[in-house]
Amino acid sequence: MTCAAYRSIAAFAPKSHTRLKPKKITRSLTMRPMRPFNFNTSAELFPAAIRKKKRAGFTYRRFGTAAEAVRFAIEELPTDSLNGAYLQVEEARFDQNGIRSLYESEAFPLPRRRKPAANTDADAA
Repeated sequence: MTCAAYRSIAAFAPKSHTRLKPKKITRSLTMRPMRPFNFNTSAELFPAAIRKKKRAGFTYRRFGTAAEAVRFAIEELPTDSLNGAYLQVEEARFDQNGIRSLYESEAFPLPRRRKPAANTDADAA
């Protein structure tokens, strides 16, 4: 067979060698049901990855319960230190926003510190 004959046969053959693009599956957080979070498991709080250790504000800490770790992160840490820090509970990691959502959830078992009231001295003057 000549080269032209092979070309004509190839034109009618199914193109099994072409790759099909896989469908892109997008998942949002609303699609997955959220598992109930267990505040009684142990947790680790890691500081932000900052080169200058003076700015880190705290070092790695391990807590007996995740509830204690969340409360420490929100109530005790300065905002600068919380920014970039993360909490690891079992295989799950929580950034600053995740830690705040755990603290504000209805399932949070520990009493929360009351937010300071607005400066009443300025209002009285």
